Amino acid sequence: MSVIGLRILYILDQLETVIKFVLILMVSLSSLLITCYSGQRIMDESQNIFYGAYAAEWYKFSPRLKSLLIITLYRSSTPCELKAGNMIPLSIATYATVVRMSMSYYTALLSIQD
Repeated sequence: MSVIGLRILYILDQLETVIKFVLILMVSLSSLLITCYSGQRIMDESQNIFYGAYAAEWYKFSPRLKSLLIITLYRSSTPCELKAGNMIPLSIATYATVVRMSMSYYTALLSIQD
């Protein structure tokens, strides 16, 4: 994304190419946002399962349902996550970090260029 931003600065006199690169930048940002938002929703919904099971009136349940509730609480204590490369969890925080770092690289490359 940083390199695309620098490329746009170099070709400001060519309107068609600038539009093409701006669209590429917007599409890459929006596809990353959609992916990270989906990962965030999965994490939120999986945490909601834990909170719902935790808030249940367990003392009114039968012994079998109590044991199932314990299993549900245990399994849902760690939220589900979408991960990129089985390393980086996809969330809104990850999206913000990527955008912030690309802007940081962009300004660093811009200062080196001058």
